[in-house]
Amino acid sequence: MPPALIKKIDNIEPIKDADRIELAFVEGWQVVIKKNEFKINDLCIYVEIDSLVDSENSYFEFLRERHFRVRSIKLKKCLSQGLILPMSLLPEGEYNIEDDVSELLNIQHYERALDHSLNGIAKGNFPSFISKTDETMIQSVKAVLSEINGFPYYISTKIDGTSATYFYHDIKGYGACSRRLELCEGDGVYWRMGVKYDLVNKLKKYYDDHSIYLTIQGEIAGPGIQKNRLELKDHELFVFNAFDIKEGKYFNYDELKRVCNELNLTMVPIEEEGEYFDYTLEELLNKSKGNYFSGKLKEGIVIRPKYEMYSDRLHGRLSFKVINNDFALSKES
Repeated sequence: MPPALIKKIDNIEPIKDADRIELAFVEGWQVVIKKNEFKINDLCIYVEIDSLVDSENSYFEFLRERHFRVRSIKLKKCLSQGLILPMSLLPEGEYNIEDDVSELLNIQHYERALDHSLNGIAKGNFPSFISKTDETMIQSVKAVLSEINGFPYYISTKIDGTSATYFYHDIKGYGACSRRLELCEGDGVYWRMGVKYDLVNKLKKYYDDHSIYLTIQGEIAGPGIQKNRLELKDHELFVFNAFDIKEGKYFNYDELKRVCNELNLTMVPIEEEGEYFDYTLEELLNKSKGNYFSGKLKEGIVIRPKYEMYSDRLHGRLSFKVINNDFALSKES
């Protein structure tokens, strides 16, 4: 999802012992705002957590000490997630709910940098025939819960690492990608993982055996990556997607498990699977809490239907993440 969207303020509540601030609700988010600055049903600009605002815009000077990064914080013991900004910050014009105003305000997603020695050399843009691995936070799209309600589902642990994509294609051959770019062959962690798991040969063999040009997407975790919260001694790949390039579709849950078994790859940890999804947002927020096997706070969870579904609300694949609020509030995030 874009980091800055036009939203509607759904509700406003007072904060105990606070004279100058109050609590506003937008979709599944709650944000501390100045008292009387907004009213219920007002349009506003909502800036999602893990966004970077424009350091040259004097309006955001109050975020300088936080390096202009929008994070979850607590004020008067209230959780505040993101920013609610006045429409007056935008150029004059007509705006509608869900309009993306990120470019107009020069607001971008925050991306945590890898250890420099782990980066590869860019070969080009991310392949157009494969989707990037971004997951939408459920608080931004509460309506998705009604779309998955009643369907078979599974919940996986969100590994706090760096996303990687590997593919074999009849024209482009074998490739390795970071979250945003295709990379040249070299010594970066993305190519090293491909060598470690022999993916060039495995993906070619998979085509020979099944006539499918396969893409594998997963999270790389280990030393030098996001503080290595799993406390791994070496880099490891945890697979969360398998994609058929020719058919342009993701594999279902059982198919993904079969692919990982056949290629001897490790899937992301599965926390739960069921035949009838009926969780509320509050229940999912509680379920997202907890720790990795290392004892460190986990980033959260990812929820998907067992059988691939299209989401009208997401305008694409039905898949979303729930961030652990304890993790989001920690200094380690």
